[in-house]
Amino acid sequence: METPDEALAGNELRQDVRDAINRLPYKLRVVIIYRYFYEYTYDEIAELLAIPPGTVKSRVHLALKRLRAKFDTQLDGEAYPNVYSRKH
Repeated sequence: METPDEALAGNELRQDVRDAINRLPYKLRVVIIYRYFYEYTYDEIAELLAIPPGTVKSRVHLALKRLRAKFDTQLDGEAYPNVYSRKH
């Protein structure tokens, strides 16, 4: 069962992730949204954007790298202390 503090930390983290995605350049943001929010395949995204599937993969990789870099510094237990204290 999730405590109120854990729920709040989870909500804050989700909002911060959304904000970080929205700050990505359009070319990176759109592939992340299609891939992880709409669950499109690389080929489907490539067709929608009229770009090669390899370009989609590269953009997803770069976008995830940028997002990880942002959150690696925050997810050390200080910005979201209850995220890591949850028992799985």
